[in-house]
Amino acid sequence: MDEFIKDKSLLNGKGENDNVKSWITIKGTHIPIKNGETQEEAIKKHFEEKEINKNQKEKNTMSIDEQKTKESKINNLESQVDKVLNGTYKDHHITLSEETPKILQEIGVPNKPLLMTAKHCYLAINKDGKYNGINDHYHDLGKETFVLIPKFLQSPIMVFKNHNAENEITAIINMVDKNKKPIIVPIKMDATGSKDHIIISVNLVKSTYGKNNIQNYIDKNVKVEDMLLIENKKIRNLNS
Repeated sequence: MDEFIKDKSLLNGKGENDNVKSWITIKGTHIPIKNGETQEEAIKKHFEEKEINKNQKEKNTMSIDEQKTKESKINNLESQVDKVLNGTYKDHHITLSEETPKILQEIGVPNKPLLMTAKHCYLAINKDGKYNGINDHYHDLGKETFVLIPKFLQSPIMVFKNHNAENEITAIINMVDKNKKPIIVPIKMDATGSKDHIIISVNLVKSTYGKNNIQNYIDKNVKVEDMLLIENKKIRNLNS
């Protein structure tokens, strides 16, 4: 065992330990051999502990990285929204999510970035403001509620096809507005949007707001064949 060098020196920075009878150096690594241990047992124990510590560090690092990624996405949306609200946002659309929620993909919605115009973001969040056109409707959701829309789209209460609008679905999500009205999210599939000032194919959130008399709205506007999903249970695909 030429690579094993017995090291008994007390001047090597390791110091004294009454439970250590000697030290061994393997390729520059100093390993203590404790009372009652053989040389082989000490070496095995050292490298087993080293591997465990390495795996735990990698696991912790992964968790931290994943958490940072999650926080980064939320912070990025908040950053976009803040710029929209203070008038410094330069692009035409904001990115709610880089991907379409998987539950929507499962019913046939293409996996594309989920975008919304900066103007409709402004209208959804505010009670009033700079837009005063005849078709400009303010919804007063507030920023805190608005930035959670992508999260709640991952598990909507109901999704149905809009038979009065081509290639469009509406999701009812498990959130309410300030007046306790259920929030709906109409989405235009295979639309175009501007991301980083480049025109791309997207799924476009047309608006989001609390809906009055939600049951009457469903009864009046939703046919049985339009139903795609109820309480996270798929009823049918878009093309069925």
